[in-house]
Amino acid sequence: MSTQLDLVASAPGKLILMGEHAVVYGRPALVGALDRRLRVSFRTRRSPGVDLVLPVLERRISTTWSEIRDRTARARRRWTRRFVDGEEGEELLRLGSEDLVLIALGEAADLAGIPHHGLVLRIDSEIPVGAGLGSSAALAVALCGGYLALRGHPTDPETIAELALEVERRQHGSPSGIDHHAVLHGGLLWAEGGPDGRLETESLTSEAPVLRYLRAFDSGPPEEPTGVVVDAVRKRKLVDEESVEDLFGRIEVATRSFREELHATDPGRALEAVHSCGRALEELGVVPREVRERTRRIEEKGGAAKISGAGSLSGPAAGSILVLHSRPERIATWELLDGWDSLDTTLPGEGFRIEEVP
Repeated sequence: MSTQLDLVASAPGKLILMGEHAVVYGRPALVGALDRRLRVSFRTRRSPGVDLVLPVLERRISTTWSEIRDRTARARRRWTRRFVDGEEGEELLRLGSEDLVLIALGEAADLAGIPHHGLVLRIDSEIPVGAGLGSSAALAVALCGGYLALRGHPTDPETIAELALEVERRQHGSPSGIDHHAVLHGGLLWAEGGPDGRLETESLTSEAPVLRYLRAFDSGPPEEPTGVVVDAVRKRKLVDEESVEDLFGRIEVATRSFREELHATDPGRALEAVHSCGRALEELGVVPREVRERTRRIEEKGGAAKISGAGSLSGPAAGSILVLHSRPERIATWELLDGWDSLDTTLPGEGFRIEEVP
């Protein structure tokens, strides 16, 4: 049956510059939207059902609205058992990309209703999966925002943010919300927990000269998904709150210091901030040994490095890595970075948008 293109929605990836993990507990973080995007194309058709075209996974999935709503409801129940009722089990945090697409569609349909026509969704992405670059947040925002627009439902940022947070919870357990705020609004954001515990964000100037000294790399997919790493930090905080709060305090000091240096033309103090935040994250246990060893070698060359995102508890990789150096053009020549893919991207990028309406 022929289809008709109704609209294309897109959202960017994100890069956490400073403050990961601590932001989950109300401390500040600095995050920027990337110029790499994920796009969702919505096509309607007369025949019923939903087809998902996922080129990145080399998959095409045919399903029904009944199955989508059932899967979404099951995911909600699993999340409630794990994070409301306190039932243990890492398997409740391990969702595949296919599951996340269906759950995002189900959450959006529960709010905006199911159409009488069939639907074909194609998802194309420039954002590496598993690199800590917000691919799941971009999916949640682009798919939910696009679906609301398709149904003629209001697409105000607050509504999209609430939907995206629900989707992110199914993937990451108890996320701070910083990822979907960054990809929804774009630009460079300062995020911090407000008095009511909700995440408050502030858009910063797009002029940040110190970011010219920054390069991003993909060290490879972490051994554990973000939700498992975040949950491990939560468990450690329960048994050793004093030391974890001390680490969060050090991360906060470094994050505030880095913000003060955004307009600096010399990266000296920014290097110190990255170094301090990176060491605190290492002591938190979210940076595996091989990444720590490479970080020491980067420091020997006068640079500083840290994870960007949740990191990893084990294995050789930790997703995206930030490297800061006073001579960034030299970074590409370092043999010690062999095996890490350079992420050719710039900050900050534009947030969620409807790209095409025929």
